[in-house]
Amino acid sequence: MINNYSVEFKHASLIYDLYYDKTNTLKEYMVNLVHRRKYVDVGKDKLYALKDINLKINHGERLGIIGLNGSGKSTMLKLIAGLLKPSQGDLEVAGNVQPLIEIGAGFNLEFSGRENIYLNGAMLGFNKKQIKEKEKEIIEFTELEKFIDVPVKYYSSGMSLRLAFTIATIIRPEILVMDEMLSAGDLEFMQKAKERMDQILTTAKILIIVSHDMGLIRSLARRVIVLQKGEILFDGDTEDAIEFYSNMVSDKIEKKEELKKQEEQKELEQQKALTKGGESKRQEELHRQEELSRRIVVKKVWIKNSNKDIEVIMPEDALIFNVEFETNIDFAQFYINLVITDKTGVMVAHFRNDYSEIELKDFKKDSYSIKIHVLSVPFKSSKYKYYFRLVGIKDNEEIISDTKPIEFNILGNKKQHILIKHEWEIVKNNKDTVISK
Repeated sequence: MINNYSVEFKHASLIYDLYYDKTNTLKEYMVNLVHRRKYVDVGKDKLYALKDINLKINHGERLGIIGLNGSGKSTMLKLIAGLLKPSQGDLEVAGNVQPLIEIGAGFNLEFSGRENIYLNGAMLGFNKKQIKEKEKEIIEFTELEKFIDVPVKYYSSGMSLRLAFTIATIIRPEILVMDEMLSAGDLEFMQKAKERMDQILTTAKILIIVSHDMGLIRSLARRVIVLQKGEILFDGDTEDAIEFYSNMVSDKIEKKEELKKQEEQKELEQQKALTKGGESKRQEELHRQEELSRRIVVKKVWIKNSNKDIEVIMPEDALIFNVEFETNIDFAQFYINLVITDKTGVMVAHFRNDYSEIELKDFKKDSYSIKIHVLSVPFKSSKYKYYFRLVGIKDNEEIISDTKPIEFNILGNKKQHILIKHEWEIVKNNKDTVISK
């Protein structure tokens, strides 16, 4: 019996061969050889799905794996689960592995639900007697009693996921490997599935989870690695890893935005060259949008603190978000939005006048100054952006004016959003000694 469960990669790589030469027959190959004809310069190349991975996951650890699509996250799980073998190097796994990845991939659509219980159970390593003992429990948990002898091809996606999830979680593994979370049907079943997952998590000696949901990673993982193009870029504390990943995503977004601006500018110049003799529909639409934008004109956007413009922001500072604008027509209804995003563009806060029960009806043309007082900024130390969206309703038409996103930086080393003020008191009861407060 194993007492010290672990997973260890030793210079492990997984390599795929990419074939570019599409020659399909021997005859075609010989003709090309005689005529010294080739369709591509390189006939074959190698793709590293994982490259020279050195990683040890110890007994008791909860490891999260994050990264952009195609970074090798799911490939790493498949190696641990034994679905793939390393092309180079070694992988040592001490303990029974239960992979919750590609749920339901082994279903035979022509078989009934009951038959698939036995098929999938056998794939998980159970014998017929063991599956028979679990059959009733599985059917009751899925609530598919009426449909259990119906071919799976007639199941809805939710019914299939219910059955697959329940079969996959009938054992209690030492090493649990999860790829994303399940959306297995309605809310009632989701609650049951969550409770079942909680039970499995408490018994697993090692948890390895891949997810794009940073909230889930925070709640389950104590250590996180960041993958990119098959290599480990970061390995460490959960919050530090998420911050590293956010910076990586932010840099990628900024590069994409810069490239998009360059392409738009190039397209605009080409459009001008093509329409010297007359205006295109695109230009007419641009003129229309310009005309609409003149109806709401933003003059100034800035942040203040205690009536002073500021550049340095500390956690829990009081801030005043300001916008000055003028309207050149009357509006039946008006909405003022303040949107704050993190550096990757994910919204972290949204303020709107009607959310605070402030209705702006019969909004007359005039010049306006708006101040939104945030009494205590609840965000962790990082970079953020904010912008205002002004929306006027005129004759059932929305006229929208967005300000450009403005970056601001909260300094310090605050690790979490929303700091709840609290104290700890740890006492040795037998000595009535305060260890920490």
